Amino acid sequence: FEIRSGSESVIVSGDAISHSAISFMHPDWHSGSDQDREAGAKSRAMLLDRLANEKMMMVGYHLSGNGIGRAEKDGSAYRFVQA
Repeated sequence: FEIRSGSESVIVSGDAISHSAISFMHPDWHSGSDQDREAGAKSRAMLLDRLANEKMMMVGYHLSGNGIGRAEKDGSAYRFVQA
């Protein structure tokens, strides 16, 4: 979900992004929390694309470090950059 205050916002990714490396490098791979495997992969790719394109901050329960950072495009994949 998205938390917004004025022009600032942060996305809380929940289980949409379940691993700080794999979910970013292979968003099309299925996660154990995906109830619908195809929809989960599609949603993950759309979320990462939005995070990277809009340079939005994110909070993820399954991410490394403090779980706060952003997604950056890395070729055809993404990478997590800790804040």
